[in-house]
Formats: sequence, C-alpha cells, structure tokens
Amino acid sequence: YWIMAGDGSGNNPEIDKFKRAYFMFHWKPTEKVQATIYQDYRALPDIPDPNDAARFIDNSSMTTAWFINYGIKDKLGLGYEGFFTNQQNGVKSGAAAPFGVDDKSTWGHSFWGWYNFNPIVGVVGRYDYFEPNKDAGGGKRNLFIASLVLKPHKNVYIMPNLYWEGYEDIAGRSIDSSIVPRITFYWIFV
Repeated sequence: YWIMAGDGSGNNPEIDKFKRAYFMFHWKPTEKVQATIYQDYRALPDIPDPNDAARFIDNSSMTTAWFINYGIKDKLGLGYEGFFTNQQNGVKSGAAAPFGVDDKSTWGHSFWGWYNFNPIVGVVGRYDYFEPNKDAGGGKRNLFIASLVLKPHKNVYIMPNLYWEGYEDIAGRSIDSSIVPRITFYWIFV
C-alpha cells in the first residue's frame, strides 16, 4: 500500500497552491491472483458560477479505480479494471440563464484475457467501455480488440489483430463504427 500527497503538476514546476492526495492498496494473496484499489482527490481552483459572476463554485475531482487479475505464467491471464471520476460542477447545461451546473461523472471498464495454446501460438482479447459523462447521455464508446499471437522465435511476436469501436448516438446523430485491421510486430532486443 502507499499514501502520497503531491502538487499534482506531474513533471512540471509547482505554480499554484492546489494539491493532490493519493492512496493505493495492492493485494496479492497467491502467485495467480492480485488486486488493487486506488483513490485520489485533486484540489482544483474554483470556477466562476455561470449564473453569478461574483460567485465561485468548487471544481475539484475525486477518482476511484480498481483492478483484479488472475494468471498462470506463460499459459493464460484474465483481468478486469475500472474507474470512476467525479468532477464537481464540471457540466454546464442550458442555452440561456439560468444555467444548470452539475457534477461530471466519468466511467470506464476494461476486461481482457489471453491464452497460449503452445509456446508458438496464442490469442488475446479485450473489451473497453468508456462513458465520458454518465448523466449527460451521449458519447459512450465500446472497443473490442482481438488478436492472434504468433511467436516464431522467443523474442519475436507477430500479431494480426482487429480493433472495432462503436459509438453511441449523440443528439440523434449516428456515428459509424470503426473497424481497423492491424499487424503488430514486436521484437525484444536482449
């Protein structure tokens, strides 16, 4: 586990008084199973109230994430990861005053698995779901990834794969799904 406080500016110099607090707990009860829970609070500057320029409202955010994985070395792996972020007063709605001001809630989930049939051939699959603002509607995305894994040498991977991404209709406007075939070549230099 770890607990940390920081300036929240990454690799940039500190330029404001706002800080970030982090917490993560990692649990590995066996060689095959591990899990984590993560949370952070990010203090951000208040923003002007769209209905009263003399008043400011909170804009800080809280993120919670979780992860679980099951794996057998060189044979298979299954996992799930998710996150939730709440941004205070992150969404303004309405075309004219009085404007609505609501929190912005963002969700994401990822499920994956891989399996090696033998030392030369394997498969990988993954599904991601992303919802940029669960209360506003629109913008949800689904991503499916499927790959065949070919290992002609212990340090060389050739992976023909397919990405399919689907989008939710936004304000009655339909967005076509995207399908992208790829080939990934991965070489480990040792």
